[in-house]
Amino acid sequence: MHTKYQISIIVPVYNVEKYVEKCVKSLLNQTFKNYEIILIDDGSTDSSYEIIKKIEEDNDNVSVITQKNQGQGKARSEGIKQAKGEYLTFVDSDDWVSEDYLEKLYNSLKDNNADISVCNVAWVMEKSNEIISFKAFNFSTLTSEEAINELLLDKSVNSYTWGKLYKKDIFIRNKVDFPPRMLYEDLAVIIQTFYYANKITFINDNCYYYLQSEKSSTRTPNINCIFHRLKALKLVKDFLVRNNEFDKYKKIYTHFCLFHLYLMQKQIYFWNFKKHEKQVIHNVMEYIEEECITKDMLRKTFLTKQQKLEILTFNKNKALYRLVTIYYNLKSRVSNKIDI
Repeated sequence: MHTKYQISIIVPVYNVEKYVEKCVKSLLNQTFKNYEIILIDDGSTDSSYEIIKKIEEDNDNVSVITQKNQGQGKARSEGIKQAKGEYLTFVDSDDWVSEDYLEKLYNSLKDNNADISVCNVAWVMEKSNEIISFKAFNFSTLTSEEAINELLLDKSVNSYTWGKLYKKDIFIRNKVDFPPRMLYEDLAVIIQTFYYANKITFINDNCYYYLQSEKSSTRTPNINCIFHRLKALKLVKDFLVRNNEFDKYKKIYTHFCLFHLYLMQKQIYFWNFKKHEKQVIHNVMEYIEEECITKDMLRKTFLTKQQKLEILTFNKNKALYRLVTIYYNLKSRVSNKIDI
């Protein structure tokens, strides 16, 4: 007979032998007691699996699942399937949490009769150990629509799926699933969870510690980062269109895309991509600018003046404008047409 837990903590694990023990120790040291930890090894090639198996042997509320390398999204989806708790939370295996992480999220959710609770996040810079807090929330609860607005406007509500406690039923009843083998998969999932929630509650305490490592998959130069971010934006739009909500959110969705375009430009500028990769990336960016972005759109969005200027002058940047070829050569590289 399976033990009934109130909360299931889902942790994908892949080649994090340096960090995973600290992560799991923080999860084992919770003031809230009725919970399980599900560790999904995504085909690690270092000693991560051996580390988490030893932890499993020593703790009754820890279980280890193994799978062939299929990405963090697939690992999280498997964790949801195996979860015994009424509530879910996600933690990345190189991050850690405060000892009252579960207690504060659970109490906030229950006290406010909410479907999702969100804590504030502290960024930890690996090189310097500097800790930087996210912007404080200036609200304690939001409706579904209010939360989506905050998310798409990139204000104080972040788009990560971790650092939050969810009623598991949001995922099960609405068949919310993580896209497999995809970076930035959180973008495609978080908007769905907010949409299906009646109320989201927020606490300003820094209960989640997000490690900023130079080896992170989204901080290491990789052409897939550009494509995956674009695909995530498309999945957000597809979801809104499918639910007849796109017209309501069209203006702030445009802002959302422009902000991510701004971030992609920063990636291209600072990362040392190979020449042929730069050509591919530039054509995607050029396509977006020609088809999706006008000066009128920029005037109506909420980007800073500097961000708007950088987007408008992107094609005049000589270092980037060396990138030439046409967008349609990308068809073989991108599974879905980029349509933002």
